[in-house]
Amino acid sequence: MNHFGDAVITGDGQEVPSIPGSATATLGLFTAKARKGPRGYVGRSIHSNLGTLKCEVSAADGFDPEGWSKGDEKTIRFTDTENSQEWVYPKMVLIEDPEISDGEESKWSLSFEGSSAEKV
Repeated sequence: MNHFGDAVITGDGQEVPSIPGSATATLGLFTAKARKGPRGYVGRSIHSNLGTLKCEVSAADGFDPEGWSKGDEKTIRFTDTENSQEWVYPKMVLIEDPEISDGEESKWSLSFEGSSAEKV
């Protein structure tokens, strides 16, 4: 399930907020998969999932993603704007090459993946 809201990315002494409302996240919670045997359902196996977060940050603030492209882990705080719940991802890494959009309101699109979210 995707959650929508705001994110703050921290690491290397920087704190970079997302553009308000641009963040989408999956929490990376545990899920189960049904196991089938010769007579049907025989149980389940539990799987851990990775948390994911995509957001946009303003390029106007002088943000440079090059320093983040070396696999350094970041901590991300995510706030769901619909219900004001907060989650923290303790260890996330940049998984796609950042993409910049041009124009008056230029912005970087960032994609992270890593640890499961922890409710604050």
